[in-house]
Amino acid sequence: MSADVDYSHDQTLTIPEPELHILNSQNWYENPSREAWEIANKYFQVAFIGFFPEQIRSTASQFSGTIILRAFGLSNGLSYSQLLRSHLGHRAFTNLERLEQRFWFGAGYDHLSEIEDAFLQERNCFLPVGLAGSFTDRWTGDQKKILFVCPRIGTSPYYRSIYEDFKRDFKKFDYVIGGAQPIPVSDRNVTGYVPRAAHDRSMKECAVMFYHSRERYHVHYHPFEAIQAGMPLVFMAGGLLDKLGGAHQPGRCESIAVAQEKVGRILKGDRHLIDSIRASQLDMLLQVSADYCQRRWRDGFSRVLESVVAPRQKPSNRLSRRKKIAVIVPVNYRGGTLRAAKLLAQTLLRGAQLAGENVDIVFGHIDDPQSYSAGDFDDLDHRISRRPFKWRDMDVDSTQIAMKFAGFEKWQADETEYQIPDDGIKQFLDCDGWIFVSDRVLKPVVPIRPYLCVVYDYLQRYEPVVTRDSTIAFIQFAQRADKVLVTTEFTRRDALQYAGVSPRKVKLVPMLVPDFSVHSVARETPSSRQFFLWPTNLGYHKNHRNALQALFDYYVKLEGTFDCEITGVNSAELRDIFSNELKAWSKADVEHLEARLKWNGELSEEAYRSLLKGSQFVFHPTKVDNGTFAVIEAAALGVPSLSSDYPAMREIDQNFDLQLNWMDSADPTAMAQKIRWMEDNHRNLKLSLRERKISGLGVTDQNARSYWEALGEWL
Repeated sequence: MSADVDYSHDQTLTIPEPELHILNSQNWYENPSREAWEIANKYFQVAFIGFFPEQIRSTASQFSGTIILRAFGLSNGLSYSQLLRSHLGHRAFTNLERLEQRFWFGAGYDHLSEIEDAFLQERNCFLPVGLAGSFTDRWTGDQKKILFVCPRIGTSPYYRSIYEDFKRDFKKFDYVIGGAQPIPVSDRNVTGYVPRAAHDRSMKECAVMFYHSRERYHVHYHPFEAIQAGMPLVFMAGGLLDKLGGAHQPGRCESIAVAQEKVGRILKGDRHLIDSIRASQLDMLLQVSADYCQRRWRDGFSRVLESVVAPRQKPSNRLSRRKKIAVIVPVNYRGGTLRAAKLLAQTLLRGAQLAGENVDIVFGHIDDPQSYSAGDFDDLDHRISRRPFKWRDMDVDSTQIAMKFAGFEKWQADETEYQIPDDGIKQFLDCDGWIFVSDRVLKPVVPIRPYLCVVYDYLQRYEPVVTRDSTIAFIQFAQRADKVLVTTEFTRRDALQYAGVSPRKVKLVPMLVPDFSVHSVARETPSSRQFFLWPTNLGYHKNHRNALQALFDYYVKLEGTFDCEITGVNSAELRDIFSNELKAWSKADVEHLEARLKWNGELSEEAYRSLLKGSQFVFHPTKVDNGTFAVIEAAALGVPSLSSDYPAMREIDQNFDLQLNWMDSADPTAMAQKIRWMEDNHRNLKLSLRERKISGLGVTDQNARSYWEALGEWL
């Protein structure tokens, strides 16, 4: 995105080559590595940045010296204050204000700050824009054409409109339109990007340049380049050129009709007009000359230097104070999501230890005795405090007051109702940040603390699992988050393409899976009964209809002999649901099927593992989700699995090397045949897993570092 990149000065620097290489390899427009920022803090006291939201956000949070936001002006009706708030959000903007003497508004033109908020006006520092080189007078004007510069016609509605206006207003003249065009324009007069020599030749040979802009707070380089080359410039009144010495120029035009008239005279060779324009327009060149800029840079930059203190290198990988993070399960999830949330809390605790940080972790869950008992959290690390909570609704007025007391004076509500997790004591306000393990939040959370969310899947994209209103609420919750963590590439793509979450927010992290090998399994009672295990729940995406048909075909048509043990949260209720499906089948077939299906409901983890250990294989017919722990736990106990073939399961199989067996969840007949194949081959499949050790389970140092790195900038 830089107009010019030059490494020729590197040889004059005192920065050691290895560190310089790290600096040069970064994308400074987005989010450089923490290592790069540590080097920058080591050697630099002042950083110039452009108006790129991610660059601003990263520099403000990582650079310990003085920051100068370089400003070259905006279109009429816009201000940097407005854009900073809209692009950064109220929290990041407030943090920018709190930098105080460490932040400066480096205005390229001395009047830019007049339309800004008091914050930028007080931090204004005039550092004028200059133009390299000097007056060359190489213009000949041999081609009787207008040179007009208009880039990005095919990609920017703003420039497209300027292009259309120019073609309409100057259609009776010959012209050349310069400027880079990312998408080619079907117009023989549009040259697109040309080398510098070709652009200089156009300024030398074309008879006149027309400059359209009436913007008071922005001007392009090419009018000054034309003046520098000696080319007559015809421009519209009311723009920034007026302020830069053009208010009384003979090339200035109050209307398009006047511009047409002056352009026509120049193309016909009116020497009096040409000479008067060329002679007088040099006054504007003085405003961008080296002498003019140097004097004012000395004045403006001296104010900055007065505020610069000795280098304050941030301690490497250290937080400025002890932090407290809340890991919150926003709905009364049990099963895999609850296990994942607890494992996340413990992984963060380990990541902080590895990074040398002192961090407190709080685990929040819905206060619902019917869903949770104290025993559900016995496996939570004793250093992690547990807080039950209830969601409390807040109206706009209450939210506005809460935000004001929290220091966000200028925050404005954009919703009619908000909610906050109420633990009955502090509403988690003693925590520096909140991590929601799921995006299933129906109302916007009061943005009094920064939050990120972990999104495991977007089932609603593929199956009608929630209402349209709920879908919108879930997506907006993720979009408002500071960061969204996903555990599969499949979900990462959905977050970007379906949910519209900004790419800078989405972070792919490892899937956290409990270390099933540390749990004891009750000794199996010898039994001749052979069965496979179907862990499921009432979710629509679990593919119950096709699974039932596949089981029917397996038992009735293929004469399968293994029983099917069914377990999971609310899974016993499937028996009543299945009874309606079975009405169309013969009584004998139904009785044969029902004799093979064993309904266990939700089991304790110990009872489930015992049942799993005794099974011949696991049956996983789900249509789509973020993958299931069940096949990983099975492999850890030496039990093979038959799984539906969808992207998330392929990722799990690859990441943990599970040797899964695949079936097509949309074809019950093929599913039945694969179940029968598993029956015939289960012994060999078990033998291949018996000596295997599944790696990456539990709280590993590698996963802990990955998660802590993902949270580093956010913290």
